[in-house]
Amino acid sequence: MLKEGPHKRMTEDVIEMMHLDRKREAARIFAKFCKMDCPEKRESWDSLLLSLYHFLINNGGMEEAAHLLWRPKLFDPRPRCTRDVWELFDRSNLGLLMGAASMCFDPETPCRMWDGSIKKVRDVRAGDVLCGNDQTPRNVLKTTSG
Repeated sequence: MLKEGPHKRMTEDVIEMMHLDRKREAARIFAKFCKMDCPEKRESWDSLLLSLYHFLINNGGMEEAAHLLWRPKLFDPRPRCTRDVWELFDRSNLGLLMGAASMCFDPETPCRMWDGSIKKVRDVRAGDVLCGNDQTPRNVLKTTSG
């Protein structure tokens, strides 16, 4: 539990905003509040950020999660195509699957398998289990080439 002070007040404000379905403002508060502001509580801070990130992803806040993860300097939602993609993600996880199906990789690209080994993309087959970027297993359903 956070002690009284700016970190606790910020956390309470963010929790209230999330309950009021004001995810964007909640994410922006976190994005402006750098980890460097509380180096002695870095582990708690990282845990809090991860919790908010997962809350946003699981509650239709993909764009807000991007702001939190990449900060406004790296993520700019103003181009219409960017907003279209994030709106699709917000509406359905199917969009994520469809987008992933059209990704192309160089056949020599190394890919981490769930068991910790590395395979080149050209050697990955349906039925293999990859390690996702969120450290969860990802089943390969099919592959394409060409």
